[in-house]
Amino acid sequence: MSDIQNVVLKKAIKFLEALKLNYAIIDFDGNVLGNLEIKKKEKVRKYKRGLPSQYVRAYLKDLNVGEVVVVPCGQFDKPTVGQACSSMAYNMWGKGSAKQTSRNGNNSIEVMRIE
Repeated sequence: MSDIQNVVLKKAIKFLEALKLNYAIIDFDGNVLGNLEIKKKEKVRKYKRGLPSQYVRAYLKDLNVGEVVVVPCGQFDKPTVGQACSSMAYNMWGKGSAKQTSRNGNNSIEVMRIE
């Protein structure tokens, strides 16, 4: 941290303490200053990262324009498979390249490649 940044930070801390405020500051070097505890939020994942995408890729990898594939949900819930299909189609073929639907009575997602 440069000298000027140090001076400004110390001045800001004096203002906060004069106002008797609780604060937590992470400086440029990663040091935590103040009297509040900083908790890092950890995202709770339903499935291991990338697992739904790997599952869906097996169904979409050989899909040609005009073809339809039915992706069974298997171990995943329907919204997860739908999102993975949408994301994978976008990554493989680009925006607007596929359409998908899910039928209420069927535990699967239908994907049609249109571009």
